Amino acid sequence: MRLSKWMNNLTLHQQFMLTSIVILICTAMATLLTWLISFAVLVTDNSMFRPANYYEKQLPAIFAYVDQQKEQLLHPSARQELEKVIPVEGMDYQVLGKAAQVLYGTMEQGTVHHFAELAKKINTSQVQAGTIIRYYPIIDSRQQLAGAIVLRYRINFLAANPNHQLPAQLFILGNLAAPFIYLAIFTFLFGRKLGRRVERPISALIEGTRRIGQQDLDFTIAPVVGAKELTQLGTAFEQMRRELHASLVREWRSEQERRDMVAAMAHDLRTPLTIIQGHVENLMDGGMYNPQRLVRYLHTIQQHIQRSIRLMEEMAELSTIDQPDFVLLPSNVDIAAFVTQKKHDYAMICEQKRITFHCTYEDFRDKPEPMRLDARRLERILDNLIANSVRFTPEDGRIEWFTLVREHQVEMTIRDTGPGFTEKDLRHLFQRFYQGDPSRSAEKGHSGLGLYIARTLIRKHGGEIEAGNHPESGAWIRFWIRALS
Repeated sequence: MRLSKWMNNLTLHQQFMLTSIVILICTAMATLLTWLISFAVLVTDNSMFRPANYYEKQLPAIFAYVDQQKEQLLHPSARQELEKVIPVEGMDYQVLGKAAQVLYGTMEQGTVHHFAELAKKINTSQVQAGTIIRYYPIIDSRQQLAGAIVLRYRINFLAANPNHQLPAQLFILGNLAAPFIYLAIFTFLFGRKLGRRVERPISALIEGTRRIGQQDLDFTIAPVVGAKELTQLGTAFEQMRRELHASLVREWRSEQERRDMVAAMAHDLRTPLTIIQGHVENLMDGGMYNPQRLVRYLHTIQQHIQRSIRLMEEMAELSTIDQPDFVLLPSNVDIAAFVTQKKHDYAMICEQKRITFHCTYEDFRDKPEPMRLDARRLERILDNLIANSVRFTPEDGRIEWFTLVREHQVEMTIRDTGPGFTEKDLRHLFQRFYQGDPSRSAEKGHSGLGLYIARTLIRKHGGEIEAGNHPESGAWIRFWIRALS
């Protein structure tokens, strides 16, 4: 427990360094232990492996046997008994006569060619390409040189174990690879432990980030441990969450109050304004006293009342579509029939203001068929956009409506010959209550909600809207929506 707390106070860099040192120490100790065990196996008498100098150790027994047998070894009949003393599975030999001729042995080719050369090499060792050749004299009963025995062997582990080549090779390979094997094992074990120390707090922070992304701030980040940096990060993250929660609570409260205000205003004003409109219509029908002046006043009052009602309707619409639980109501819509119907309505409105209206419809689908859309909301989008164009297009101007239908998508563009948008308009055009420059339109008092409502409904349809100015003159607005499931 104390060690864990001590580790938690270290930085990640310090923990990595400490872990690396521990891995190296454990690797060195395990490797040393392995080599000690291997050495103990080699020096054990009943070991399956012979040490590298095994043949060197057999020389005293061989030389003693040669001294005992003397010139009897010169007869080929002595070969069988001699090979019981010489380990011929890994040591070659040959018995030479006094004239340096080969009498018998496992080495067919002679190593000396005459007596003088033989006498010179007696009791000497010769090394050729890692192979040792020993010359030992054979003395007869008169203590004269009767010949010699030549022994050839190698001092290495594999040569000392000719009958266990594969196990010997694996033994050598295992000892050589032991440091790397232990390094990999300890790296995995300690790295996994270090990873778990870091993974748990990081996972907690990632989960906290995910919940914040879902606007869920009603949670608390537990104290983060594992490293000094992670503790600091966890503390900063929790502080950020608290500040963000407080900020969003204030924003949500303000937004809810604003929605409640708009909804209440729409509710409170719709009824009296509708009653006033009814009384005005009755007065207009009665032709009170001064008919001309009265009608003019009543007509002006009626226009302002209608604008007030239109404002309330837009504010009520805004309150509805801004609700989190607002959903579209899709149905199968015949796009061609829908466009035809709305074309007649908009042409009539434009005709009253002496504006030319032109409609173009193109369907690029292989098989035209009804598309699932919210027809009432699509109609509201178009009404807002066309009304905006009508508002800013002067008499004798022109409004064009282009409709392109593709697979699962409808694109519409509305262009007019009005004054176009200013730079400020293009930056704030789709914001709530933005009314632009009043001097650009002869009609005043619109709510500034039409384009905002249009964009909101378009995005609910999985589409987008954009606006700009035509190089020749006038403004254009283009939007596209996708079929609903």
